[in-house]
Amino acid sequence: GIGALAFIPLVLNGKLIGKFMTYYDGPHSFSNEEIDLGHTIARQLALGIEHEQAEIALRDNQERLRQSELRFRTMADSSPILIWMTDPAGKALFLNRSYRVYFAITSEDPERFDWLEVVHPDDRAGYAGAFATALKGEAMFQQRVRVRKYDGSWHWLESCGDLIFDEAGNRIGFIGSSVDITEIYESQQALKDLDRRKDEFLATLSHELRNPLAPIRNAVEILKTLKPAPPLLEWSRNLIDQQVSYMARLMEDLLDLSRITRGALELRKQRCDLRAIIQDAVETSRPLIGAGSHTLTLDLPEENLALVADPTRLTQLFANLLNNAAKYTEPNGQIQLSARVESTVAPSAIATGGVRFDSDQSKIENLNSTREVVVSVKDTGIGIEPEMLPRLFDMFVQADSGRERRYGGLGIGLTLARSIVELHGGTICAASEGIAKGSEFTVRLPLAKDLIEDGADLAASASRAGRESKPPSRRVMVVDDNKNQVESIAMLLRLQGFEVRTANDALSALEIIEQFVPEFAFIDIGLPGIDGFELARRIRATSRLKDVVLIAQTGWGREEDRAQSRRAGFDYHLTKPIDFRLFENILVTNTPARNP
Repeated sequence: GIGALAFIPLVLNGKLIGKFMTYYDGPHSFSNEEIDLGHTIARQLALGIEHEQAEIALRDNQERLRQSELRFRTMADSSPILIWMTDPAGKALFLNRSYRVYFAITSEDPERFDWLEVVHPDDRAGYAGAFATALKGEAMFQQRVRVRKYDGSWHWLESCGDLIFDEAGNRIGFIGSSVDITEIYESQQALKDLDRRKDEFLATLSHELRNPLAPIRNAVEILKTLKPAPPLLEWSRNLIDQQVSYMARLMEDLLDLSRITRGALELRKQRCDLRAIIQDAVETSRPLIGAGSHTLTLDLPEENLALVADPTRLTQLFANLLNNAAKYTEPNGQIQLSARVESTVAPSAIATGGVRFDSDQSKIENLNSTREVVVSVKDTGIGIEPEMLPRLFDMFVQADSGRERRYGGLGIGLTLARSIVELHGGTICAASEGIAKGSEFTVRLPLAKDLIEDGADLAASASRAGRESKPPSRRVMVVDDNKNQVESIAMLLRLQGFEVRTANDALSALEIIEQFVPEFAFIDIGLPGIDGFELARRIRATSRLKDVVLIAQTGWGREEDRAQSRRAGFDYHLTKPIDFRLFENILVTNTPARNP
Protein backbone atom coordinates (compact mmCIF):
# COMPACT_ATOMS: atom_id res chain seq x y z
CA GLY A 1 0.00 0.00 0.00
CA ILE A 2 0.86 3.69 -0.13
CA GLY A 3 2.01 5.12 3.15
CA ALA A 4 2.56 8.81 2.06
CA LEU A 5 1.40 10.74 -1.01
CA ALA A 6 2.04 14.28 -2.36
CA PHE A 7 0.38 15.99 -5.39
CA ILE A 8 2.07 18.95 -7.11
CA PRO A 9 0.13 20.83 -9.85
CA LEU A 10 1.66 21.30 -13.34
CA VAL A 11 1.00 24.94 -14.20
CA LEU A 12 1.81 26.59 -17.57
CA ASN A 13 1.15 30.27 -18.21
CA GLY A 14 -1.19 30.36 -15.22
CA LYS A 15 -3.23 27.35 -16.39
CA LEU A 16 -3.42 23.89 -14.73
CA ILE A 17 -2.34 21.35 -17.34
CA GLY A 18 -1.83 18.30 -15.04
CA LYS A 19 -0.56 16.94 -11.73
CA PHE A 20 2.77 15.50 -10.55
CA MET A 21 2.48 12.82 -7.83
CA THR A 22 5.15 11.36 -5.51
CA TYR A 23 4.55 8.76 -2.76
CA TYR A 24 6.16 6.38 -0.24
CA ASP A 25 5.10 2.81 0.55
CA GLY A 26 5.28 3.39 4.29
CA PRO A 27 4.51 6.32 6.55
CA HIS A 28 6.55 9.42 5.68
CA SER A 29 6.61 13.14 6.43
CA PHE A 30 7.69 15.19 3.35
CA SER A 31 10.46 17.64 4.10
CA ASN A 32 10.69 21.11 2.60
CA GLU A 33 13.59 19.99 0.43
CA GLU A 34 11.47 17.18 -1.01
CA ILE A 35 8.58 19.53 -1.71
CA ASP A 36 10.90 22.06 -3.43
CA LEU A 37 12.36 19.25 -5.52
CA GLY A 38 8.83 18.18 -6.48
CA HIS A 39 8.00 21.74 -7.63
CA THR A 40 11.21 21.85 -9.68
CA ILE A 41 10.38 18.58 -11.37
CA ALA A 42 6.81 19.79 -12.01
CA ARG A 43 8.08 22.95 -13.70
CA GLN A 44 10.43 20.94 -15.93
CA LEU A 45 7.62 18.59 -16.84
CA ALA A 46 5.37 21.55 -17.72
CA LEU A 47 8.09 23.04 -19.93
CA GLY A 48 8.56 19.69 -21.61
CA ILE A 49 4.85 19.39 -22.27
CA GLU A 50 4.83 22.97 -23.64
CA HIS A 51 7.70 22.16 -25.96
CA GLU A 52 6.00 18.98 -27.19
CA GLN A 53 2.77 20.86 -27.84
CA ALA A 54 4.68 23.50 -29.74
CA GLU A 55 6.39 20.82 -31.82
CA ILE A 56 3.04 19.23 -32.62
CA ALA A 57 1.54 22.64 -33.52
CA LEU A 58 4.53 23.45 -35.69
CA ARG A 59 4.27 20.15 -37.52
CA ASP A 60 0.54 20.73 -37.99
CA ASN A 61 1.13 24.27 -39.30
CA GLN A 62 3.85 23.07 -41.60
CA GLU A 63 1.57 20.37 -42.95
CA ARG A 64 -1.27 22.83 -43.44
CA LEU A 65 1.13 25.24 -45.15
CA ARG A 66 2.44 22.46 -47.36
CA GLN A 67 -1.09 21.43 -48.26
CA SER A 68 -2.06 25.08 -48.92
CA GLU A 69 1.01 25.64 -51.10
CA LEU A 70 0.30 22.36 -52.90
CA ARG A 71 -3.27 23.46 -53.56
CA PHE A 72 -2.05 26.90 -54.75
CA ARG A 73 0.57 25.38 -57.07
CA THR A 74 -1.91 22.82 -58.41
CA MET A 75 -4.45 25.55 -59.04
CA ALA A 76 -1.86 27.92 -60.52
CA ASP A 77 -0.31 25.21 -62.70
CA SER A 78 -3.76 24.25 -63.97
CA SER A 79 -4.50 27.82 -65.04
CA PRO A 80 -3.95 28.92 -68.66
CA ILE A 81 -3.16 32.38 -67.31
CA LEU A 82 0.47 33.22 -66.55
CA ILE A 83 0.75 33.52 -62.75
CA TRP A 84 3.87 34.79 -61.01
CA MET A 85 5.09 35.78 -57.58
CA THR A 86 8.09 37.83 -56.47
CA ASP A 87 9.80 38.82 -53.25
CA PRO A 88 9.51 42.43 -52.00
CA ALA A 89 12.50 43.37 -54.19
CA GLY A 90 10.82 42.07 -57.35
CA LYS A 91 12.86 38.86 -57.76
CA ALA A 92 10.81 35.92 -59.05
CA LEU A 93 9.86 33.31 -56.43
CA PHE A 94 7.21 31.35 -58.30
CA LEU A 95 6.24 30.93 -61.97
CA ASN A 96 3.34 28.64 -62.83
CA ARG A 97 3.47 25.97 -65.51
CA SER A 98 1.81 28.19 -68.17
CA TYR A 99 4.40 30.89 -67.52
CA ARG A 100 7.30 28.43 -67.78
CA VAL A 101 5.94 26.89 -70.99
CA TYR A 102 5.20 30.31 -72.50
CA PHE A 103 8.82 31.42 -72.11
CA ALA A 104 10.40 27.92 -72.33
CA ILE A 105 11.89 28.15 -68.80
CA THR A 106 13.64 24.86 -67.99
CA SER A 107 15.26 25.85 -64.72
CA GLU A 108 13.43 24.86 -61.53
CA ASP A 109 14.86 27.94 -59.85
CA PRO A 110 12.63 30.92 -60.81
CA GLU A 111 15.20 33.38 -59.41
CA ARG A 112 17.42 32.65 -62.40
CA PHE A 113 14.78 33.96 -64.81
CA ASP A 114 15.31 37.62 -65.82
CA TRP A 115 11.78 38.63 -66.81
CA LEU A 116 12.88 42.06 -68.15
CA GLU A 117 14.91 40.31 -70.85
CA VAL A 118 11.75 39.05 -72.57
CA VAL A 119 10.09 42.49 -72.58
CA HIS A 120 10.31 44.44 -75.84
CA PRO A 121 13.12 47.04 -75.67
CA ASP A 122 10.70 49.86 -76.47
CA ASP A 123 8.41 48.84 -73.60
CA ARG A 124 11.04 47.81 -71.06
CA ALA A 125 11.59 51.13 -69.27
CA GLY A 126 7.90 51.90 -68.87
CA TYR A 127 7.10 48.39 -67.68
CA ALA A 128 9.95 48.31 -65.16
CA GLY A 129 9.04 51.77 -63.88
CA ALA A 130 5.40 50.85 -63.35
CA PHE A 131 6.40 47.65 -61.53
CA ALA A 132 8.85 49.52 -59.28
CA THR A 133 6.11 52.01 -58.39
CA ALA A 134 3.72 49.15 -57.56
CA LEU A 135 6.35 47.45 -55.36
CA LYS A 136 6.47 50.63 -53.27
CA GLY A 137 2.73 50.46 -52.80
CA GLU A 138 2.20 53.77 -54.61
CA ALA A 139 -0.10 52.36 -57.31
CA MET A 140 -1.66 49.13 -58.52
CA PHE A 141 0.21 47.37 -61.27
CA GLN A 142 -1.52 47.16 -64.66
CA GLN A 143 0.45 47.22 -67.87
CA ARG A 144 0.08 46.22 -71.51
CA VAL A 145 3.42 45.17 -72.95
CA ARG A 146 5.05 43.25 -75.79
CA VAL A 147 7.06 40.17 -74.83
CA ARG A 148 9.11 37.62 -76.74
CA LYS A 149 7.52 34.18 -76.60
CA TYR A 150 9.52 30.91 -76.58
CA ASP A 151 9.40 30.74 -80.40
CA GLY A 152 10.87 34.23 -80.76
CA SER A 153 7.62 35.90 -81.82
CA TRP A 154 6.40 39.08 -80.16
CA HIS A 155 3.10 38.88 -78.32
CA TRP A 156 1.03 41.34 -76.30
CA LEU A 157 0.51 40.59 -72.60
CA GLU A 158 -1.78 42.42 -70.21
CA SER A 159 -0.37 42.13 -66.68
CA CYS A 160 -1.80 43.16 -63.34
CA GLY A 161 -0.88 42.48 -59.72
CA ASP A 162 -0.67 43.73 -56.16
CA LEU A 163 1.40 43.49 -53.00
CA ILE A 164 1.16 40.62 -50.49
CA PHE A 165 1.09 41.49 -46.76
CA ASP A 166 1.54 39.34 -43.67
CA GLU A 167 -0.73 39.51 -40.60
CA ALA A 168 1.37 42.34 -39.18
CA GLY A 169 0.91 44.41 -42.33
CA ASN A 170 4.46 43.95 -43.60
CA ARG A 171 5.09 43.65 -47.34
CA ILE A 172 6.27 40.11 -48.02
CA GLY A 173 5.98 39.90 -51.78
CA PHE A 174 4.06 40.59 -54.93
CA ILE A 175 1.67 38.41 -56.91
CA GLY A 176 0.42 38.99 -60.41
CA SER A 177 -1.02 37.46 -63.55
CA SER A 178 -0.52 38.01 -67.27
CA VAL A 179 -2.88 37.23 -70.15
CA ASP A 180 -1.95 36.95 -73.82
CA ILE A 181 -4.16 39.53 -75.57
CA THR A 182 -2.42 39.41 -78.93
CA GLU A 183 -5.53 38.35 -80.85
CA ILE A 184 -7.66 40.95 -79.09
CA TYR A 185 -5.06 43.66 -79.66
CA GLU A 186 -4.63 42.80 -83.32
CA SER A 187 -8.41 42.71 -83.77
CA GLN A 188 -8.67 46.16 -82.20
CA GLN A 189 -5.93 47.46 -84.47
CA ALA A 190 -7.64 45.90 -87.49
CA LEU A 191 -10.90 47.59 -86.52
CA LYS A 192 -9.12 50.91 -86.10
CA ASP A 193 -7.48 50.49 -89.49
CA LEU A 194 -10.83 49.55 -91.02
CA ASP A 195 -12.42 52.60 -89.39
CA ARG A 196 -9.61 54.81 -90.71
CA ARG A 197 -10.00 53.43 -94.24
CA LYS A 198 -13.77 53.90 -93.95
CA ASP A 199 -13.24 57.54 -93.00
CA GLU A 200 -10.86 57.99 -95.92
CA PHE A 201 -13.35 56.37 -98.28
CA LEU A 202 -16.20 58.60 -97.08
CA ALA A 203 -14.00 61.68 -97.43
CA THR A 204 -12.89 60.65 -100.93
CA LEU A 205 -16.45 59.79 -101.96
CA SER A 206 -17.67 63.14 -100.68
CA HIS A 207 -14.84 64.93 -102.49
CA GLU A 208 -15.50 63.18 -105.80
CA LEU A 209 -19.22 63.88 -105.59
CA ARG A 210 -18.77 67.52 -104.63
CA ASN A 211 -16.58 68.42 -107.61
CA PRO A 212 -19.22 67.91 -110.34
CA LEU A 213 -21.86 69.58 -108.16
CA ALA A 214 -19.85 72.81 -107.85
CA PRO A 215 -20.27 74.06 -111.46
CA ILE A 216 -23.91 72.94 -111.42
CA ARG A 217 -24.52 75.11 -108.35
CA ASN A 218 -22.70 78.00 -110.04
CA ALA A 219 -24.84 77.60 -113.17
CA VAL A 220 -27.96 77.75 -111.02
CA GLU A 221 -26.75 80.98 -109.45
CA ILE A 222 -26.12 82.41 -112.93
CA LEU A 223 -29.64 81.45 -113.97
CA LYS A 224 -30.97 83.30 -110.92
CA THR A 225 -29.59 86.53 -112.37
CA LEU A 226 -31.91 86.22 -115.39
CA LYS A 227 -34.91 88.36 -114.50
CA PRO A 228 -37.69 88.09 -115.33
CA ALA A 229 -37.29 84.37 -115.96
CA PRO A 230 -39.82 82.31 -117.91
CA PRO A 231 -41.92 80.13 -115.54
CA LEU A 232 -40.55 76.89 -116.99
CA LEU A 233 -36.95 78.09 -116.56
CA GLU A 234 -37.63 79.27 -113.03
CA TRP A 235 -39.23 75.90 -112.14
CA SER A 236 -36.29 73.98 -113.62
CA ARG A 237 -33.74 76.23 -111.91
CA ASN A 238 -35.40 75.84 -108.50
CA LEU A 239 -35.65 72.08 -108.94
CA ILE A 240 -31.95 71.77 -109.76
CA ASP A 241 -31.05 74.09 -106.87
CA GLN A 242 -33.13 71.99 -104.46
CA GLN A 243 -31.59 68.71 -105.53
CA VAL A 244 -28.02 70.07 -105.48
CA SER A 245 -28.61 71.36 -101.95
CA TYR A 246 -30.05 67.98 -100.94
CA MET A 247 -27.05 66.10 -102.33
CA ALA A 248 -24.68 68.55 -100.61
CA ARG A 249 -26.46 67.90 -97.30
CA LEU A 250 -26.19 64.14 -97.78
CA MET A 251 -22.45 64.42 -98.38
CA GLU A 252 -22.01 66.59 -95.30
CA ASP A 253 -24.01 64.01 -93.34
CA LEU A 254 -21.59 61.31 -94.51
CA LEU A 255 -18.66 63.29 -93.12
CA ASP A 256 -20.53 64.09 -89.90
CA LEU A 257 -21.25 60.38 -89.51
CA SER A 258 -17.49 59.76 -89.53
CA ARG A 259 -16.90 62.59 -87.05
CA ILE A 260 -19.56 61.29 -84.66
CA THR A 261 -18.25 57.72 -84.64
CA ARG A 262 -14.72 59.00 -83.95
CA GLY A 263 -15.87 61.51 -81.34
CA ALA A 264 -14.23 64.18 -83.47
CA LEU A 265 -17.14 66.58 -83.85
CA GLU A 266 -15.64 69.94 -82.88
CA LEU A 267 -17.07 73.38 -82.19
CA ARG A 268 -15.80 76.84 -83.07
CA LYS A 269 -17.49 78.82 -80.33
CA GLN A 270 -18.06 82.56 -80.40
CA ARG A 271 -20.52 85.04 -78.97
CA CYS A 272 -23.66 85.05 -81.08
CA ASP A 273 -27.39 85.79 -81.03
CA LEU A 274 -29.68 82.77 -81.29
CA ARG A 275 -32.29 84.79 -83.17
CA ALA A 276 -29.88 85.37 -86.06
CA ILE A 277 -28.96 81.68 -86.03
CA ILE A 278 -32.63 80.69 -86.23
CA GLN A 279 -33.19 83.12 -89.10
CA ASP A 280 -30.30 81.54 -91.00
CA ALA A 281 -31.74 78.08 -90.30
CA VAL A 282 -35.12 79.18 -91.60
CA GLU A 283 -33.53 80.50 -94.79
CA THR A 284 -31.70 77.20 -95.24
CA SER A 285 -34.91 75.18 -94.78
CA ARG A 286 -37.26 77.51 -96.68
CA PRO A 287 -37.01 75.63 -100.02
CA LEU A 288 -38.12 72.35 -98.40
CA ILE A 289 -40.82 74.08 -96.37
CA GLY A 290 -42.03 75.83 -99.52
CA ALA A 291 -41.99 72.60 -101.52
CA GLY A 292 -44.46 71.12 -99.03
CA SER A 293 -46.62 74.27 -99.01
CA HIS A 294 -46.30 74.38 -95.24
CA THR A 295 -47.01 77.39 -93.05
CA LEU A 296 -44.10 78.29 -90.78
CA THR A 297 -44.79 80.36 -87.66
CA LEU A 298 -41.97 81.95 -85.65
CA ASP A 299 -42.40 83.05 -82.05
CA LEU A 300 -39.12 84.57 -80.82
CA PRO A 301 -38.60 86.93 -77.86
CA GLU A 302 -37.59 90.52 -78.52
CA GLU A 303 -34.54 90.35 -76.28
CA ASN A 304 -31.19 89.16 -77.56
CA LEU A 305 -30.60 85.47 -76.88
CA ALA A 306 -26.87 85.61 -76.28
CA LEU A 307 -24.96 82.34 -76.53
CA VAL A 308 -21.35 81.28 -76.55
CA ALA A 309 -21.71 78.73 -79.31
CA ASP A 310 -20.77 77.56 -82.78
CA PRO A 311 -23.26 79.43 -85.00
CA THR A 312 -22.64 77.15 -87.99
CA ARG A 313 -23.39 73.99 -86.02
CA LEU A 314 -26.48 75.50 -84.35
CA THR A 315 -27.76 76.65 -87.74
CA GLN A 316 -27.24 73.07 -88.93
CA LEU A 317 -29.10 71.79 -85.85
CA PHE A 318 -32.20 73.94 -86.27
CA ALA A 319 -32.23 73.58 -90.06
CA ASN A 320 -32.16 69.81 -89.50
CA LEU A 321 -35.16 69.97 -87.17
CA LEU A 322 -37.07 72.24 -89.57
CA ASN A 323 -36.23 69.99 -92.53
CA ASN A 324 -37.48 66.96 -90.60
CA ALA A 325 -40.68 68.79 -89.71
CA ALA A 326 -41.20 69.71 -93.39
CA LYS A 327 -40.29 66.23 -94.63
CA TYR A 328 -42.49 64.29 -92.22
CA THR A 329 -45.53 66.55 -92.57
CA GLU A 330 -48.14 66.08 -95.30
CA PRO A 331 -48.60 69.02 -97.73
CA ASN A 332 -50.16 72.22 -96.35
CA GLY A 333 -49.07 71.40 -92.82
CA GLN A 334 -48.26 73.68 -89.90
CA ILE A 335 -44.75 74.14 -88.44
CA GLN A 336 -44.13 76.30 -85.40
CA LEU A 337 -40.72 77.35 -84.09
CA SER A 338 -40.75 79.13 -80.74
CA ALA A 339 -38.16 80.19 -78.20
CA ARG A 340 -38.42 81.29 -74.60
CA VAL A 341 -36.05 82.01 -71.73
CA GLU A 342 -36.30 80.11 -68.48
CA SER A 343 -34.57 81.39 -65.36
CA THR A 344 -34.39 78.10 -63.49
CA VAL A 345 -32.98 74.73 -64.48
CA ALA A 346 -35.60 72.07 -64.00
CA PRO A 347 -35.05 68.56 -65.35
CA SER A 348 -37.77 67.42 -67.73
CA ALA A 349 -39.20 64.10 -66.71
CA ILE A 350 -39.05 61.14 -68.98
CA ALA A 351 -42.68 60.09 -69.09
CA THR A 352 -43.61 56.46 -69.23
CA GLY A 353 -45.35 54.97 -72.21
CA GLY A 354 -42.88 56.39 -74.71
CA VAL A 355 -44.54 59.82 -74.89
CA ARG A 356 -41.40 61.78 -74.04
CA PHE A 357 -37.68 60.95 -74.22
CA ASP A 358 -34.66 63.06 -73.22
CA SER A 359 -31.35 62.35 -74.97
CA ASP A 360 -29.30 62.84 -71.80
CA GLN A 361 -31.35 63.75 -68.75
CA SER A 362 -28.31 64.25 -66.51
CA LYS A 363 -27.02 67.07 -68.70
CA ILE A 364 -29.94 69.32 -67.67
CA GLU A 365 -28.80 69.24 -64.05
CA ASN A 366 -25.23 70.11 -64.98
CA LEU A 367 -25.72 73.30 -67.00
CA ASN A 368 -23.32 76.02 -65.91
CA SER A 369 -25.82 78.80 -66.57
CA THR A 370 -28.85 79.44 -64.39
CA ARG A 371 -30.66 80.87 -67.45
CA GLU A 372 -31.38 78.82 -70.52
CA VAL A 373 -33.21 79.24 -73.79
CA VAL A 374 -35.79 76.63 -74.74
CA VAL A 375 -36.38 76.25 -78.47
CA SER A 376 -39.30 74.16 -79.71
CA VAL A 377 -39.96 72.91 -83.24
CA LYS A 378 -43.52 71.58 -83.48
CA ASP A 379 -45.35 70.19 -86.49
CA THR A 380 -48.68 68.64 -87.52
CA GLY A 381 -46.93 65.75 -89.24
CA ILE A 382 -47.12 61.97 -89.20
CA GLY A 383 -46.13 61.71 -85.54
CA ILE A 384 -43.92 59.13 -83.85
CA GLU A 385 -44.85 55.73 -82.46
CA PRO A 386 -44.32 55.55 -78.66
CA GLU A 387 -41.97 52.57 -78.94
CA MET A 388 -39.81 54.50 -81.41
CA LEU A 389 -39.19 57.48 -79.10
CA PRO A 390 -36.48 55.93 -76.87
CA ARG A 391 -34.42 55.01 -79.98
CA LEU A 392 -35.08 58.13 -81.99
CA PHE A 393 -31.64 59.68 -81.40
CA ASP A 394 -29.73 56.47 -82.16
CA MET A 395 -27.62 56.15 -85.30
CA PHE A 396 -29.48 55.09 -88.50
CA VAL A 397 -32.88 54.96 -86.78
CA GLN A 398 -35.72 56.25 -88.97
CA ALA A 399 -39.46 56.30 -88.55
CA ASP A 400 -39.90 54.90 -92.08
CA SER A 401 -37.40 52.06 -91.95
CA GLY A 402 -39.31 49.72 -94.24
CA ARG A 403 -38.68 48.99 -97.88
CA GLU A 404 -40.72 51.91 -99.18
CA ARG A 405 -38.36 54.49 -97.65
CA ARG A 406 -40.91 57.17 -98.43
CA TYR A 407 -39.06 59.99 -96.70
CA GLY A 408 -35.44 59.12 -97.59
CA GLY A 409 -32.34 60.28 -95.72
CA LEU A 410 -29.46 58.49 -93.99
CA GLY A 411 -30.92 58.30 -90.50
CA ILE A 412 -28.16 60.23 -88.74
CA GLY A 413 -29.71 63.71 -88.54
CA LEU A 414 -31.06 63.37 -85.01
CA THR A 415 -27.91 61.63 -83.82
CA LEU A 416 -25.95 64.60 -85.12
CA ALA A 417 -28.46 66.99 -83.53
CA ARG A 418 -27.98 65.35 -80.14
CA SER A 419 -24.18 65.51 -80.48
CA ILE A 420 -24.30 69.22 -81.36
CA VAL A 421 -26.63 70.04 -78.46
CA GLU A 422 -24.66 68.07 -75.89
CA LEU A 423 -21.37 69.63 -77.03
CA HIS A 424 -23.00 72.98 -76.19
CA GLY A 425 -23.95 71.73 -72.71
CA GLY A 426 -27.63 71.38 -73.54
CA THR A 427 -30.26 68.70 -74.08
CA ILE A 428 -32.71 67.70 -76.78
CA CYS A 429 -35.88 65.69 -76.37
CA ALA A 430 -38.73 64.47 -78.57
CA ALA A 431 -42.42 64.22 -77.76
CA SER A 432 -45.39 62.91 -79.70
CA GLU A 433 -48.92 61.81 -78.90
CA GLY A 434 -48.63 59.06 -81.49
CA ILE A 435 -49.20 58.36 -85.17
CA ALA A 436 -50.79 61.22 -87.18
CA LYS A 437 -50.66 63.51 -84.14
CA GLY A 438 -47.54 65.50 -84.96
CA SER A 439 -44.33 65.78 -83.01
CA GLU A 440 -42.32 68.32 -81.02
CA PHE A 441 -38.56 68.58 -80.55
CA THR A 442 -37.34 70.72 -77.66
CA VAL A 443 -33.77 72.00 -77.38
CA ARG A 444 -32.41 73.55 -74.19
CA LEU A 445 -29.21 75.58 -74.37
CA PRO A 446 -27.42 77.60 -71.65
CA LEU A 447 -27.42 81.33 -72.23
CA ALA A 448 -24.26 83.38 -71.92
CA LYS A 449 -23.58 84.87 -68.48
CA ASP A 450 -24.06 88.41 -69.77
CA LEU A 451 -26.25 89.42 -72.69
CA ILE A 452 -24.81 90.76 -75.95
CA GLU A 453 -25.88 94.32 -76.53
CA ASP A 454 -28.03 95.10 -79.55
CA GLY A 455 -25.92 95.23 -82.67
CA ALA A 456 -22.86 93.71 -81.02
CA ASP A 457 -23.22 90.31 -82.63
CA LEU A 458 -20.69 90.43 -85.44
CA ALA A 459 -21.68 87.09 -86.90
CA ALA A 460 -25.33 88.17 -87.21
CA SER A 461 -24.49 91.59 -88.61
CA ALA A 462 -22.11 90.03 -91.13
CA SER A 463 -24.85 87.64 -92.21
CA ARG A 464 -27.32 90.52 -92.55
CA ALA A 465 -24.77 92.53 -94.49
CA GLY A 466 -24.33 89.64 -96.87
CA ARG A 467 -28.07 89.45 -97.45
CA GLU A 468 -28.79 93.17 -97.67
CA SER A 469 -25.71 94.69 -99.32
CA LYS A 470 -24.43 94.42 -102.85
CA PRO A 471 -20.75 93.53 -102.93
CA PRO A 472 -18.50 96.37 -104.11
CA SER A 473 -16.41 95.94 -107.22
CA ARG A 474 -13.31 94.06 -106.17
CA ARG A 475 -10.50 92.07 -107.74
CA VAL A 476 -10.87 88.30 -107.42
CA MET A 477 -8.56 85.53 -108.62
CA VAL A 478 -10.15 82.11 -109.29
CA VAL A 479 -7.86 79.06 -109.52
CA ASP A 480 -9.20 75.57 -110.30
CA ASP A 481 -8.17 72.77 -112.67
CA ASN A 482 -11.86 72.07 -113.36
CA LYS A 483 -12.55 74.42 -116.27
CA ASN A 484 -16.32 74.25 -115.81
CA GLN A 485 -15.90 75.38 -112.21
CA VAL A 486 -13.53 78.21 -113.14
CA GLU A 487 -15.71 79.50 -115.98
CA SER A 488 -18.98 79.28 -114.05
CA ILE A 489 -17.71 80.93 -110.86
CA ALA A 490 -15.93 83.63 -112.89
CA MET A 491 -19.09 84.35 -114.89
CA LEU A 492 -21.14 84.55 -111.70
CA LEU A 493 -18.67 86.96 -110.08
CA ARG A 494 -18.53 89.17 -113.17
CA LEU A 495 -22.32 89.34 -113.22
CA GLN A 496 -22.06 90.66 -109.66
CA GLY A 497 -19.64 93.38 -110.76
CA PHE A 498 -16.30 91.83 -109.74
CA GLU A 499 -13.09 92.09 -111.72
CA VAL A 500 -11.98 88.47 -112.20
CA ARG A 501 -8.89 86.62 -113.44
CA THR A 502 -8.67 82.84 -113.78
CA ALA A 503 -6.04 80.08 -113.96
CA ASN A 504 -6.08 76.27 -114.09
CA ASP A 505 -2.76 75.56 -112.32
CA ALA A 506 -0.61 77.05 -109.56
CA LEU A 507 2.31 78.33 -111.69
CA SER A 508 0.01 80.20 -114.07
CA ALA A 509 -1.91 81.54 -111.10
CA LEU A 510 1.26 82.89 -109.45
CA GLU A 511 2.24 84.79 -112.60
CA ILE A 512 -1.23 86.37 -112.90
CA ILE A 513 -1.51 87.11 -109.16
CA GLU A 514 1.82 88.97 -109.11
CA GLN A 515 0.58 91.25 -111.90
CA PHE A 516 -3.10 91.43 -110.98
CA VAL A 517 -2.61 91.71 -107.16
CA PRO A 518 -6.13 90.57 -106.26
CA GLU A 519 -7.93 91.36 -103.05
CA PHE A 520 -9.33 87.83 -102.90
CA ALA A 521 -7.95 84.55 -104.21
CA PHE A 522 -10.39 81.67 -104.60
CA ILE A 523 -8.13 78.58 -104.79
CA ASP A 524 -8.89 74.91 -105.35
CA ILE A 525 -6.84 72.60 -103.11
CA GLY A 526 -6.43 69.69 -105.54
CA LEU A 527 -4.44 71.47 -108.25
CA PRO A 528 -2.12 69.41 -110.47
CA GLY A 529 1.60 69.63 -109.67
CA ILE A 530 1.78 72.36 -107.05
CA ASP A 531 -1.36 71.99 -104.92
CA GLY A 532 -3.44 74.74 -103.39
CA PHE A 533 -1.71 74.51 -100.02
CA GLU A 534 1.70 75.22 -101.54
CA LEU A 535 0.24 78.01 -103.69
CA ALA A 536 -1.18 79.64 -100.55
CA ARG A 537 2.19 79.38 -98.79
CA ARG A 538 3.96 81.03 -101.72
CA ILE A 539 1.41 83.85 -101.80
CA ARG A 540 1.84 84.41 -98.08
CA ALA A 541 5.63 84.49 -98.53
CA THR A 542 5.36 87.42 -100.99
CA SER A 543 5.27 90.70 -99.09
CA ARG A 544 3.14 92.62 -101.61
CA LEU A 545 0.54 89.84 -101.51
CA LYS A 546 0.33 89.52 -97.73
CA ASP A 547 -3.10 91.22 -97.55
CA VAL A 548 -4.79 88.95 -100.08
CA VAL A 549 -7.75 87.13 -98.51
CA LEU A 550 -7.22 83.46 -99.37
CA ILE A 551 -10.31 81.28 -99.74
CA ALA A 552 -9.90 77.52 -100.14
CA GLN A 553 -12.50 75.79 -102.31
CA THR A 554 -12.41 72.01 -102.10
CA GLY A 555 -14.37 68.81 -101.95
CA TRP A 556 -12.48 67.87 -98.76
CA GLY A 557 -14.45 68.96 -95.70
CA ARG A 558 -13.03 67.05 -92.72
CA GLU A 559 -11.73 68.90 -89.68
CA GLU A 560 -8.18 67.81 -90.48
CA ASP A 561 -8.61 69.31 -93.98
CA ARG A 562 -9.73 72.62 -92.48
CA ALA A 563 -6.80 72.58 -90.05
CA GLN A 564 -4.38 71.97 -92.94
CA SER A 565 -5.89 74.95 -94.79
CA ARG A 566 -5.34 77.18 -91.77
CA ARG A 567 -1.72 76.06 -91.48
CA ALA A 568 -1.14 76.81 -95.17
CA GLY A 569 -2.36 80.38 -94.70
CA PHE A 570 -5.96 80.27 -95.92
CA ASP A 571 -8.43 82.62 -94.28
CA TYR A 572 -11.50 80.55 -95.22
CA HIS A 573 -12.22 76.93 -96.13
CA LEU A 574 -15.35 76.42 -98.27
CA THR A 575 -16.55 73.00 -99.36
CA LYS A 576 -18.03 72.40 -102.78
CA PRO A 577 -20.65 73.03 -103.98
CA ILE A 578 -20.11 76.59 -102.73
CA ASP A 579 -22.98 78.39 -101.03
CA PHE A 580 -22.83 81.64 -103.00
CA ARG A 581 -24.52 83.61 -100.20
CA LEU A 582 -21.68 82.63 -97.88
CA PHE A 583 -19.15 83.52 -100.56
CA GLU A 584 -20.79 86.95 -100.99
CA ASN A 585 -20.69 87.49 -97.22
CA ILE A 586 -16.94 86.92 -97.24
CA LEU A 587 -16.43 89.37 -100.09
CA VAL A 588 -18.64 92.00 -98.42
CA THR A 589 -17.45 91.80 -94.83
CA ASN A 590 -13.70 91.56 -95.53
CA THR A 591 -11.87 94.83 -96.25
CA PRO A 592 -8.31 93.90 -97.18
CA ALA A 593 -5.82 96.73 -97.59
CA ARG A 594 -5.49 97.72 -101.24
CA ASN A 595 -2.08 96.86 -102.55
CA PRO A 596 -0.18 99.36 -104.74
